[in-house]
Amino acid sequence: MTRFVKISGILVLIVGLGVASWIFFNPPSYDITRDPEVEEVITLRRGTILSTINASGRIEPRHEVRVEFGISGVVAEVFVKRGQHVTKGTLLARLRTDDLELAVRRAEVELARARAQLEQLYEPPDEVDVAAARAEVARAQAQLEALRAAPHPKDLESAQAAVASARANLKRVLKGLDENEITVRAAQLRRAEIALKQAQWAYDQIAYRGDVGASPQAAQLEQATIDYEAAKANYLLAAKGADEADIAAAEAQVAQAEAALDRLVRGPSEAEQKAAEAQLAQAEAALHRLLRKPSPNEVTIAQAAVDAAQLAVEQARVNLASALLVAPIDGVVTESNLKVGENSTPGRAQGVVISDLSAYRITVEVDEVDIGRVRVGQKVAIAVDAFPDARLQGMVAEIAPRATSAAGGVVSYQVTIALSNPEAPLLLGLSADATLEVERLEDVLLVPNRAVSVDRSRGEPRYFVEKLTPDGSSTPVEIQLGLRSETHSQVLHGLAEGDQVVVRKISRREQLQRLFRPQE
Repeated sequence: MTRFVKISGILVLIVGLGVASWIFFNPPSYDITRDPEVEEVITLRRGTILSTINASGRIEPRHEVRVEFGISGVVAEVFVKRGQHVTKGTLLARLRTDDLELAVRRAEVELARARAQLEQLYEPPDEVDVAAARAEVARAQAQLEALRAAPHPKDLESAQAAVASARANLKRVLKGLDENEITVRAAQLRRAEIALKQAQWAYDQIAYRGDVGASPQAAQLEQATIDYEAAKANYLLAAKGADEADIAAAEAQVAQAEAALDRLVRGPSEAEQKAAEAQLAQAEAALHRLLRKPSPNEVTIAQAAVDAAQLAVEQARVNLASALLVAPIDGVVTESNLKVGENSTPGRAQGVVISDLSAYRITVEVDEVDIGRVRVGQKVAIAVDAFPDARLQGMVAEIAPRATSAAGGVVSYQVTIALSNPEAPLLLGLSADATLEVERLEDVLLVPNRAVSVDRSRGEPRYFVEKLTPDGSSTPVEIQLGLRSETHSQVLHGLAEGDQVVVRKISRREQLQRLFRPQE
């Protein structure tokens, strides 16, 4: 038994020594995938690469307008409420319009007056007015000619006789009446007194009649009374003689008669002639105004008055229309802050907001570094935090031509993205992330970005990968890259399809340091 154990031990020792010798002289080949520093070995394939730009914004309606009253006033009625769908032309609200309607009517009246004045310039003159004007011209002409003409002999004789009569009367007044004239006037008074008594007696005989006032006796009594009063007055004047007033009146009559005679002899004065000439010129001017056509200046002034009145009417009507708030588009009322009885003033954000919810858009800010790659029509993928399962698509609809400067001097441009699936359950104002597809390449050789190292020690960046060699080791290879995405890059030169590259666990900087470390 002991011998068997010894023999068995010797055999095991011999076999072990043989196996150990074989392993020592035949070591296994190196497998890089088993290297603890290696994370992954990737075989290069061809595929599609996308270059994208990420930006964020908020969900907005495709079209939104805020409508306000164009004038100040008191809100009379509000016809819509928030959430109500309206169509273009729907009356939303109105102001009180009493004063505005009066202003329209007042402007229309002024326009009618201005038009009437313009038309009056072209109307022919009335025949009656023309005849009257011509008669006035003839009268003024005759008066001027009469002033300029020499006095007629009969007029001169009449004036001289008036002077002689006035002087004789003055002499008689100064001398007074003689006894014979007084006796005559006393006799006239006595006859008038007798006639009055006879008329009174005849009237008394029929005084009982009802129609006595219409009888001849009543008329005779009245006439006899008048004659008696006149005879009495003449007698009293003759008896008392002339006073200062009578003398002054007689002297005035003489002066007046002498002045009239003097005018006939010497002719009219310069002032009288000028007055007559001015009166004739006035009459002729009035006739000319009636017969002449309107001047261009008069027509221009009258037409300007019509134009100004027309503008006033239009402005009054615009003000009246501005008191009505009308929907300019189809949409949904998303905001309304008008209240009946409150004053509405333009510019104070008092109105109604109408949003077109048939489609949505997003406005994002794109940095000036990336804006050169953005084009209208590029596809956009949109993610909304409130609806994580919704996959929204859109396209670039507009790129702002002017940059906007944010805090810190960062320059960016607004890009408008139109959503192509408006049936998505969206709400205005939701935050959204947009991924703009700025470039797409099909069937190109791709390498993962995590397999690429960058060397910037010589200025321009140089790109390297660790390429797997046939013997299982790796060697650094410089490559040229094209389009890059967040995960992959396009290989332009340095690698081929089917090549394998190594991705190590150590950082890329450490990889470069190892790859390009000087040999000791």
